[in-house]
Amino acid sequence: MSRALKTVQCLQHLDLDFSFCYNISDKTLKGLCKALKRAPELKSLILNLSQCVNTDIPDQGLANLKDALKEKKLLEKLVLKLNNCHGITGKGFADFNQSFKGLVSLKSIAIDLEYCNGITDEGFKLLTQDFEKLISLESVRLNFKECENFVDKQLENVCEGLKKIKSLNGRLSLKMKLCPKITDSGLKTISEVIKESRSLQEIKLSFAG
Repeated sequence: MSRALKTVQCLQHLDLDFSFCYNISDKTLKGLCKALKRAPELKSLILNLSQCVNTDIPDQGLANLKDALKEKKLLEKLVLKLNNCHGITGKGFADFNQSFKGLVSLKSIAIDLEYCNGITDEGFKLLTQDFEKLISLESVRLNFKECENFVDKQLENVCEGLKKIKSLNGRLSLKMKLCPKITDSGLKTISEVIKESRSLQEIKLSFAG
């Protein structure tokens, strides 16, 4: 597949679905990321690594994406699906975020972390702390459904990053279904984000099971 992508220099939209690929190797993902460097006109990228439960691909994959996305000045939409990846800790976000400065056209970002119970406090903090570098970002969708260890403090860290996004005027979606440790304190933090982002056109908050 990586060889095929090497020849598609005019590629604008790419949807890669590796869900339930338990034995996919880091070598394969590195090859794909390397090939993505040769797609300067890419406008939309969807990468699905859901259910890759037997590998450390999610964290390493985020690190590999750094170089692949660094010069994607035309990229407008980015979707990362990491649902039920038990091995993800979030440390890969530190590397992944280094690509943000070059994503000058990115308007929409969505990250699914459903059932990801291995993410550390630092991982949740890293998730959004550099979103402010995405100067054209209008819409954010984050999914924390059934992240059993997702508590108020981690939600506060996520929201701190969201409050710094100056261009957030489209849609904000936060899914926290079946996150039993979120309390009124966490909800207050969300209200502060909404207060800061007065130009938002749509807000979707989901807590029910």
